[in-house]
Amino acid sequence: MIRFVTLFAVFSAVILAESWTGTLADAKCASEQKDATCNPTEATVAFVLTANGKMYKLDDTGNKKAAAAMRNQANRSKDPNATASASPVNAVVVGTLDGDLIKVEAIVVK
Repeated sequence: MIRFVTLFAVFSAVILAESWTGTLADAKCASEQKDATCNPTEATVAFVLTANGKMYKLDDTGNKKAAAAMRNQANRSKDPNATASASPVNAVVVGTLDGDLIKVEAIVVK
């Protein structure tokens, strides 16, 4: 019975997940300069996602996943020693929304 309840809880969380497609930004910059472009770099550790005209913060797990995705960005596959440029970063984020915070399950940087 406990296994069933646990399995049900896991599947319920997956079913309730949403996805957002938007642009990642450096959260510190975005909080200080709301009208400026705050493109993330490899040094960024806290991110926000701008999607559908709204800005969403990522949870700690999401920040770690976004930072890892930035380090492994597709444009680095040509030159593994290249660093990410400070240019717009499009992403798809899957998770659940809690106010303006996305509890991230997965993130894909395009």
